[in-house]
Amino acid sequence: MKKILVLALLGGAGYVLWDSRDDIRRYLRIRNM
Repeated sequence: MKKILVLALLGGAGYVLWDSRDDIRRYLRIRNM
């Protein structure tokens, strides 16, 4: 049961990161200037 919860959390976090990867890349580029 706990394993399913962890997988769901990781999947959600991964999806959010993948969905906003363009914003993250833009933010990193601005920060590196």
